[in-house]
Amino acid sequence: MFDTIIIGKGPAGLSAGIYTSMANLNTLIIGKDSEIEKTTDIKNYFGFSNSINGKNLKKTGTKKAFSVCFQIINYIVIKIENVDNVFEITTTNHGIFQSKTILLATGNSRNKVQIENIDKFEGRGVSYCTTCDGFFFRNKKVGVIGNTNYTINEADELLNYTQNIHILTNGKPLETTLRADTNVNTRKIGSIEGEQRLEYIVYDNGEKERFDGLFIAINYPTTTDFIKKLGIETKNNLIKINEEYMTNIKGMFAAGDLVNEFKQISTAVASGAIAGKNIIKYCKRN
Repeated sequence: MFDTIIIGKGPAGLSAGIYTSMANLNTLIIGKDSEIEKTTDIKNYFGFSNSINGKNLKKTGTKKAFSVCFQIINYIVIKIENVDNVFEITTTNHGIFQSKTILLATGNSRNKVQIENIDKFEGRGVSYCTTCDGFFFRNKKVGVIGNTNYTINEADELLNYTQNIHILTNGKPLETTLRADTNVNTRKIGSIEGEQRLEYIVYDNGEKERFDGLFIAINYPTTTDFIKKLGIETKNNLIKINEEYMTNIKGMFAAGDLVNEFKQISTAVASGAIAGKNIIKYCKRN
């Protein structure tokens, strides 16, 4: 079991990991690419006389983290569970890791799918959270849009409420293995139709199929998905934290763009450092 698992390999996550590792906490950082790598010209970051691009800055920060951190892995988290004050994290390679504490440092985004009328029916048949909304579709026919391990994980969770589940890959090839009895539809979706609620999925060829609900599980889960599933409190689209950078869930911390209104590399690094310092204090107390 790790002392802390940091989800996110951007400036906030790497900054926190440097502090926790140097304090001899058994630290694991999990993540893929971060938004900083898309930035081509950074002129306002302390310590550089000339501009630096985000990719090189991230490379420098990662090199420092590797020099002190216990472990950094390039996977994506698809599930977080809190069982008896122990956090269990499932990743895309089916690896499961346990930790006493968690730091969310993934930045703030939501997976969107380009299907006509999907925004219109959000909250009226279209959902992004099986944990939150699965209950409302007991014994109903539901679709799950996606083609990855995350998609299958969400479909499996819906089995608690209904057996009538259909994986909709929206024209993309499957990137995961399925149970033999899984309903899979690979057709491209054109639009969603209904009166007050979602009633039909319309395919590119014009054919309609009736559905009671549609869950979006494309690519991999975003922090928004984790926030809903875990019951993390938010305010103005930011995670609410106390003075120790801990959320309303004991042992779960947050840093970076998830908590900062001023979204800069400097504020992400700073909040990661502060969160890391408070994780150290928490682990020593507990």
